[in-house]
Amino acid sequence: EGAGTDGNTLLRFAMIGHLRRAGMQPVVKPEDAAPWSVKGDVDIGEAKTIGTAEVRRVKIVWTVKDAKGQALGTFEQANTVPVVTLTRAWGPAAEAIAAAAAPGIASTIDKARAARDAGGG
Repeated sequence: EGAGTDGNTLLRFAMIGHLRRAGMQPVVKPEDAAPWSVKGDVDIGEAKTIGTAEVRRVKIVWTVKDAKGQALGTFEQANTVPVVTLTRAWGPAAEAIAAAAAPGIASTIDKARAARDAGGG
């Protein structure tokens, strides 16, 4: 949430793809029950000019929760990017963001699954 219609959609699909590549089986329909959830909150800062480039600070906080809503982990990404990167299309940015975040998210889910399967929750 927070990346605008195009950004939200492209981030979601990029994350689904990268989690699948990491061996996860994401549930893509909100009405289907899943033992874990992943949510990304995007905060796009005000445009600033640095040198001759107009840039924005983009911060994304990914939260992994279990089915009961208990947070299992959070991951924060932040970077300053050219404004044009976000106004033309989120495609390449979404892919890079998801590629960087997916391994940590998958690891958190794997640990939660192992604890559950061992009887720890």
